[in-house]
Amino acid sequence: EDPPRFSPSKELASLLSIDYNQTYALNSILYAVWNYVKTNSLQDNVDKKMINCDEKLSKLVSCNKMVFTEIPSKIKPHLIPHE
Repeated sequence: EDPPRFSPSKELASLLSIDYNQTYALNSILYAVWNYVKTNSLQDNVDKKMINCDEKLSKLVSCNKMVFTEIPSKIKPHLIPHE
């Protein structure tokens, strides 16, 4: 499909409050992650490129802090390609 579509893992779907039985374009998932970061005030106040992970996000991506550009690689293990 163009663009490629993915099903989120149950963990990612739970974090983002989306349906893990649905498929989504990567951009939609990244937008949902960014919304989660903004809604939960996880963007660092000093260095806007940094995200300070809360407990839920930290558990999902296995780190406490990450650069915004790392989001795609950190969530990739939680994306199942749609056949």
